[in-house]
Amino acid sequence: MKNLLCVLSLFLIMIPLGASGNQCVDFEDLIPDKSYSVGDIFADSGTKISVESVEGPGGTPWLFRHLVRVEKGRAMAGGSGIEIFMDPGNLRFHFRYPLKGLFLKFGEYGVGNINIDINGDFRNVTHMVDLNGMTIGGVAVSVIGGLPKGILELNGTINSFMVGGFELFIDDVCPLIKGDSVYFSDATESPGSVYHYRSDIKTRTSIYTRAADRLSSFAFAPWDPDLLYYVNASDKHIFSVQLDTSGLTENTIYSHTTYVRDIAFDQSGILYFSESTGAGGDGKIWRVETGTTASLYYTVKLSDVGGFWAGHFTFGPDGSLYLSSGNCIPSSIYHVDMAANTVTDIFHSPGASTTGITFGPEDMLYFADNGPNIYSFDLTTMADQLAYTDPVKKIRDVGFREIDTVSSIPGTWVMPYSIRYIPLYNIKPTGLTDYTDSLSGREMVDAPFGGTLLFHMNSSNNIPTHEVYYYRFQYKLSTSSGWNDFDENISVHYVKNRPGLTPIFPTLKLGPYEVNNMQLYRFRPHESELPSLVTLGPLETAEWPKTAFPGDVYRGRLSTAVKNLPPGKYDIRIEIYDETGAIRTVPGTFFDMIVPTGTASDGTILTDPAGPTQIIDEGFQFPVHIDNRKCGADIDPPFILGGGTTDPCGFLRYLPPSEPVNISWNASHPGGFGVFRLNIVKAADSVGTIPLIGGTVPFISIPIKTEVSIVDPDIHGTGSGDFNFITTTEGLLDGCLEAAFAIDLDVYAKATTGNGQRIVYYDAYDLRAFALAPW
Repeated sequence: MKNLLCVLSLFLIMIPLGASGNQCVDFEDLIPDKSYSVGDIFADSGTKISVESVEGPGGTPWLFRHLVRVEKGRAMAGGSGIEIFMDPGNLRFHFRYPLKGLFLKFGEYGVGNINIDINGDFRNVTHMVDLNGMTIGGVAVSVIGGLPKGILELNGTINSFMVGGFELFIDDVCPLIKGDSVYFSDATESPGSVYHYRSDIKTRTSIYTRAADRLSSFAFAPWDPDLLYYVNASDKHIFSVQLDTSGLTENTIYSHTTYVRDIAFDQSGILYFSESTGAGGDGKIWRVETGTTASLYYTVKLSDVGGFWAGHFTFGPDGSLYLSSGNCIPSSIYHVDMAANTVTDIFHSPGASTTGITFGPEDMLYFADNGPNIYSFDLTTMADQLAYTDPVKKIRDVGFREIDTVSSIPGTWVMPYSIRYIPLYNIKPTGLTDYTDSLSGREMVDAPFGGTLLFHMNSSNNIPTHEVYYYRFQYKLSTSSGWNDFDENISVHYVKNRPGLTPIFPTLKLGPYEVNNMQLYRFRPHESELPSLVTLGPLETAEWPKTAFPGDVYRGRLSTAVKNLPPGKYDIRIEIYDETGAIRTVPGTFFDMIVPTGTASDGTILTDPAGPTQIIDEGFQFPVHIDNRKCGADIDPPFILGGGTTDPCGFLRYLPPSEPVNISWNASHPGGFGVFRLNIVKAADSVGTIPLIGGTVPFISIPIKTEVSIVDPDIHGTGSGDFNFITTTEGLLDGCLEAAFAIDLDVYAKATTGNGQRIVYYDAYDLRAFALAPW
């Protein structure tokens, strides 16, 4: 009988998480009480640091004394030893860029303001806490604590960094290194949490705590480091929570027939989970196919894993499967070669458990011991070392939250978003869309586009770069092979400030520009570039307005009616080019192409990486069905079946007491992209005796199938826009001997520019009057 008690008896060597050429700048190399002025340069921890001038409150340059002084033993920034005091001053750090993120400790005292510059994007705020939640230079900014002490955290690609202000202390300025941050769970706690330990600043915080119940195993979504998946090993469900939204709502994304023990993602971002009974029988690993289905991926035979398996597994960098024994002593880690059908014991621990496992920095295998420790295991040297210990925790699972597993250059992205107000996720594979016509309140199902189409495309703040400088829009009929460039002008307004005068708002052309025989458009330039791109007089300045002017948000324009484009399904294509006009593959090493996938209830726009069906031959493609043809409307003269027709004076003669009357009309659109309504009015009142809703044929999409009844009485269509129904003179007259009538036919085109309205120019109408009178 195996001993299932987890008593740690291994004593291993502690190593720091991660390694890098960029060290933490802790200022310990500096001489206490030494002061620096603007223009001075000094170095610490191998990093050059330069002193720059400060922009004061109100955005004006500080023209008085600047002071940067080395302080020792005060711990005003929350660090230890030596720190830097600025009153005021700015420090620019010349790390070996790019960095993937950065942390620093600060203490803010007195009255003043804070300056920060990331990737050339400068901000001036009153306090550090004002930066929390901002995106600066394409980098996400978080502030933990503050007023007076706190931690500034930057996540994203950093190519330059400066910070400073008034009465500001800073210490331990640390580049984010892969592996500096480790995450873990304690399966004994209820409610359960996922913890984050930063070795660079030696702090542990809870990033998420459930409302109730335990949390045993977890994994971050490879495509979104803020999307956390987790399970309770004594529960049948897989849960998720979006960490960057308010409320932290727990979602159940999959339910199994028995307990779910562990979860993991493979290299393609596919989710897997396990079921196990310890020593009670073979275990299973399942692959999640949809929200309601899963397929069996692998059966873990107890005979292959020493007779016990608690369900813990992960995938290696090469995609192969690894298993760990779980909460038993002794324990092992196994490598599975599915092709050869072999299971190899690669690590054996005679005195400790091996529970949650994952791969981390430098392809090291990390595992928890169901106690206070996390270990790393080098598959090359077969050596293990203690990576982290927490004497008050019983660590069940370990993980890493790395953006660069799916994003080649985090923080640099392009997102094709919408045609006017219709986002791409509301455009069907047919190129058609559904919308509610704001003019009539009618639902337009499977509607085409027409008129002038304006394309909305977003991009990160650090664009343009040398590598992501131009973009190109093209179009073609899906059935053709030749692409056509968009060639209509796109401009944006900027602010020209004039001394002693009100500002004016000229436009800056973004394109098209002919580059290498292509029509290319510029991404909107950085504000610092404006003075070199526009004409300015003495003392005049240029800047971007805080809010864009109407029309400035669109990055492509296609006048489909002016170009007389034939109806049909079109492909729209977007390509990205560098400053020389060379195409850049998407997704590639210079930017990520993302697409909107929906909008959350709080207005958050959700995204995913562009999929393989959207990236074709180095360009992003999506369909748009275009149809600018007009509708047709025509009401035929009513007639009596087997009798007379409406005469030139509009009278239809009948023999009392009643005869059958045929009402027929044509409501058509060449592509069937329309809806119609027929209304019959007697004198000033709608006819109420014929069984039509309010005397009106409800809006019906056209054409309909031949001889299909759509309301009562039978309304029939030929399939080409011709409709009719048969009523009686008695029903129309409703007690009168004779009466006058009007028939109103409205045919609405479904086509839209994307502005939430149909294009009324393509509508058609007809009106006919007639009177019933006895012979």
